Amino acid sequence: MKIDIIKENPIAAVFNTLGFNFISKTIGYIRMILIASVFALNMELDYYFYLQSLVFIFIVVISDINDITLLPKLLSIKNRVDLSRAARSQYFMLTLIMVVSLNLTLYVVLEYILIINNYSKNEIDQMYLIFYSILPVNILMPIFNLFGTFLRARKNFTIFLKAQLIATIFTVASFIIYHDNIYSIGLSGSIGYAIGLVYLFSHIRKDFSFFGNVFNSEVLVLLRQYPKLYIVFGSLGLLLATDRFFLSYYESGNISILQYCIMIVSLPYALLKFEDIFLTRILHKHHIKVSFDIIINIVILISFPLILFVQLNSILIVDTLFSYGDFSVNETERTATILRILSWQILPLIQWPLIYKILQFRKRQNDLIKLLGFSIILNGSIDYLAVFIFNLSVEYIFLITVIVQYTLIILGTGFVDISYRKLKLNKYFVMAYINNISAIVLINIFFDYLNFDTYTKLPLSLIFVFIMIYMNIIYSVCLNRIYHLVMRKAL
Repeated sequence: MKIDIIKENPIAAVFNTLGFNFISKTIGYIRMILIASVFALNMELDYYFYLQSLVFIFIVVISDINDITLLPKLLSIKNRVDLSRAARSQYFMLTLIMVVSLNLTLYVVLEYILIINNYSKNEIDQMYLIFYSILPVNILMPIFNLFGTFLRARKNFTIFLKAQLIATIFTVASFIIYHDNIYSIGLSGSIGYAIGLVYLFSHIRKDFSFFGNVFNSEVLVLLRQYPKLYIVFGSLGLLLATDRFFLSYYESGNISILQYCIMIVSLPYALLKFEDIFLTRILHKHHIKVSFDIIINIVILISFPLILFVQLNSILIVDTLFSYGDFSVNETERTATILRILSWQILPLIQWPLIYKILQFRKRQNDLIKLLGFSIILNGSIDYLAVFIFNLSVEYIFLITVIVQYTLIILGTGFVDISYRKLKLNKYFVMAYINNISAIVLINIFFDYLNFDTYTKLPLSLIFVFIMIYMNIIYSVCLNRIYHLVMRKAL
């Protein structure tokens, strides 16, 4: 028996995706600004963000693993209503069992993690109260994303995007209505996801059952893929959690500062998503030798002007976004100082997903595990020396994070190219780094020496940014000509 699949117009789907994503992300940023205005930089908010990093390792990764393992299977049986309905039921039960099991695991091991991190009994009790407040979100979110996977398998992209928007709107609205304490963050998220989940279920209820045989042979075959994928995604989460672990040894507020700064520096990545734009071209066997170098250079040439702008206007950016409510002048200056350091992450945040997806598509999970494992050990070792041996200030922890991320993308670029690099474009890649980094350092020294005020910096910084963009365009044109010359020789 076949099921009729209602497919969206591809062009309409693209515009819907861009529109809904933009609106959802904008509302999400508003939520973070509201959180900053209510809680500013305090210890309870640090606890919340610390727990979020552990939740990512244990629970959030399930959604990413489901996308990789379940979506291809659902696409292969999408026209068979009997098989499709049974598969959805099996995958729902499997996901629910994993979500409950992993939440229980986190509940058990959380105390030991916090003891290792030298938290007191009262702090551990407070952490557990926050954990209870986010527990409904921990359960609802993977189910929400699973229903989204079901809809994408049916080519119904807009329904899931609408559900994300609904969840985001109700999350922010709930937080605005009730924000008396730290538990309101988890409560508002639970309300948002619950309403979004109801909307999703209303569109899949006809070909879905809550009960399925999770011990089916096909499900057991799929389960064999989970351990390696869990290690890959979990390693990425562990790398992010390492900083929070060591930041907890400094004064309160630093974990919150990290989260606020990540929100700002990740905005270019959220808007550009280079891995979605260029991935198919890079994976094409006839272009991969040259295309990867060209695209990485484009990433470099776009990222560095953005880094320069954020560094020169860090105080203005933080003051504009966060200086409301309980956010003090001192906290604004602290956040702006860290933002200048973490602005260097703009490039790794854009480039790493591109490297990651190439290796993932080429089924080189072992290389990903090596890369992430080395980065975790490197980050943890240097952080340990900085905190316990040399007693360095907290700024060095953020600087170490930047250095490790650049090490990760440089090594990752090598892993991508190692099997088939014959064309020597490395020197242009290195030159782009050296030229842009040198220019940014010199311009920062110039601005610091002349000590411009905040609002004078803005127009002057824009002039320097446009000059850098102009020079990068000239460089890109030259590189493009080199690309065509190399391609002619290759042919």
